[in-house]
Order: sequence, then C-alpha cells, then structure tokens
Amino acid sequence: MAQDGHSIVQTSNAFNPGLSAQDSGDAQCDLAAAMLFRPELLDGYGDLVWAELFTEPIHRDVASLFKLGVRSSEQVQQTIRASGDYIPGLLADEFLGLEDLAITLRHDHLERAVTALRTDDHITYHLSQLPLTDYGNAQRLVVRHGHDLRYAKALGWLQWDGRRWRRDDTGEVERRVKHTVRRIYEEAAAADDDEKRMSLSDWAQTSESAHRMQKMREVAWSEPGITVTPDQLDADPWLFNVLNGTIDLRTGELREHRRGDLITKLAPVEYDAEATCPTFDRFIVETTCGREDVAAYLQQFLGICLTGDISEQVLPVW
Repeated sequence: MAQDGHSIVQTSNAFNPGLSAQDSGDAQCDLAAAMLFRPELLDGYGDLVWAELFTEPIHRDVASLFKLGVRSSEQVQQTIRASGDYIPGLLADEFLGLEDLAITLRHDHLERAVTALRTDDHITYHLSQLPLTDYGNAQRLVVRHGHDLRYAKALGWLQWDGRRWRRDDTGEVERRVKHTVRRIYEEAAAADDDEKRMSLSDWAQTSESAHRMQKMREVAWSEPGITVTPDQLDADPWLFNVLNGTIDLRTGELREHRRGDLITKLAPVEYDAEATCPTFDRFIVETTCGREDVAAYLQQFLGICLTGDISEQVLPVW
C-alpha cells in the first residue's frame, strides 16, 4: 500500500479542484469504504472509471484493489501478504476506519458521494485526457451519464428515471449525447496548454456532426456497466416497486429505489405500512362466508400473486 511514495499497485495522479476539502474527503471516504467493504451498494453505477479521481493515497490504493477484485477485509490482508508488503500501523488504522464507516453506510450516502465526485471540475479535467476518437467520446458519455443509462439488445436504450429503468422513447439518450459533446468545449478550456486546447476545441466541433454522435452511441452501449441482458431485468421476484420506494416482499420492508435492482416496472401507488383496507377485508369475509381456514388460504394465494415467484405451482379451482 502507499507509504512514503511506495504502492503495491500502480496508481494514477488525480486532480481535485472542485469540492471543498471537507466535502471531497467525505465523498471519497464513503466511496472507498463501499468499494472494499460494501460492494453491493455500488450496483447500478456502471464502470467506476472516475475512481481514479481519488486524491488521497489510501483511496487510490482502494481503487486499485477494487479493480483487482478485492472486496473484503480478508482479501485486503491476503493481497498485501501476497505482494510481500505489509500494512504499517498508520495505514492499518485508515483501513480499519474505512471498514467501520462501511458498517453504517446507506445507499443514500453513496448516492451523495457519487454525485459529489462527479462535479464538473473533477470530470472535465479527467475527460480532457481521453483520446479524441469515437471511443474516447463513448467513454465521455459513460463517465458523465453512464450511471443513468443501460442498453439491452432486445429493448434498446433504458434510462433511469429515479424510480426504475424505463425504455427510452423520448430521445433522452440523444439529449445526453448532445450534452456530452457540448461539454468537450469545457474540456478545452481546462486543457493544460494551447495546443491541446485547440485540438479539443476542433474535436468538439467535429463531434457535433450527426455521424460522430451516432458513433458515440454505437460504441458506448458495449462499455462495462452499460450492457444488460433481458434476464437481468426484473430478476428478483420478491421486489415490488411503488412510487415511494421498493418493497421487499420477504420482509415487508420499504427501501429506496436502487439502480442495481434493475427494475423496469412501477405500481403507480404509494406504500403506507399503516394503511387499512376495509374493502379488501370485507371481500375476504364475504367471499369465504366467515370460514377462517379458507380466508387464510385466499389471503396467502393473493399474496403469492403479488410476487413474481412461481415455485408454488398453484392452480386454484374455485
């Protein structure tokens, strides 16, 4: 790990002018803690190329370990032992601190951290280093908007609307492509020298052509974290999506909408755990003529219908 300029994994330099030190530090700590110790929270954010924007050596090392597939405290120790290196006391404390932080992390914490690290100054400088090619433009689109875009060959482009992944039938992807192209001019303004500034400015103008924007989309769909298959969508039969969150039907818990659930469906109602259902209760009583055993069976059957699970293989005959 990084100590006195040494690192077991080569890490890149970073540029971090946009956030206050406190905001940037909190965001980087939250993301680093999730990367190693709560990777399930990262579902839905696509390829974490922007993890290279970490400024602290400890966080850059975390990003490097994440790319190697390290996902737990035990794997951190194993990787370091395998490298012939060791964790000095100070660095060990930092890792323990990240692990402690991970215990209390919530999805909304990570949402704020990701938003903070995607600030203009961070992203613009990073993207100005990408090649001036169709593939470079595809990477620009993924970095700026990839967390809100998915592509399934059978369905085309999907966009995250804050509650679910919905098929893009309004040109949202086109608008994000245009936005990405226009931001190349800002990359030019952030360039280190006049020659690079001129090259980026020329490329921005070239990229405004319909052909170049079409190529951006065509190349971007196959990028890591963008492509999904139809069987990945709505795959958990026990998640029921409503306006104010997603209900886990196994526990009855209502939680926030998550990109990583890959849900495309939405019931247009809000869930209220304290709500009563007098009409339904009356229906149960009247339909079963007061027979408690039949009422229990009917309620169970209707509950099964609420899920996408077909393991019961029930064929009711009334």
